[in-house]
Amino acid sequence: NTATPLITAVNDRNFWPQLLEQLNSRLPESDIWITELAATSGGKLLGASEKRAAETAATPPPAPAGPKGKTQAAIANMIDGINLHGLYLWNPKQQEIVVDYLRNLANSPLFAVDAKTPERFIKSNSVPNDSDWAFPFELQLTLRKPVKMP
Repeated sequence: NTATPLITAVNDRNFWPQLLEQLNSRLPESDIWITELAATSGGKLLGASEKRAAETAATPPPAPAGPKGKTQAAIANMIDGINLHGLYLWNPKQQEIVVDYLRNLANSPLFAVDAKTPERFIKSNSVPNDSDWAFPFELQLTLRKPVKMP
């Protein structure tokens, strides 16, 4: 079909606005913020410094849900995940607010998230305490359909 490349280009261009809309619309009303978004390919951060990429590579993301049998070069040219960093405020639910967000994202058509196993997707090394006002978290989200890198 002659129109297929054009349709694909339009759909790929629309990816980032769709992604931001999905992340924003599923965010709980208060007490949680997204502070950083990064695309990943094969578990590696795209466009990150070597130091930053090494920090994230310490915890491999869940396996991408893409089709099997692709060549390594084809996979390397695809965005197959999103690494999301954020903060949540001291709140009655504490870390559960991040789990709630992940459950909301599980209903998104963009992400392959299993809400029954949040430990596969949530990385948090801080415990709420009385001296801090906000606590960091990280979500490693796999895309249902990988997107070609621009």
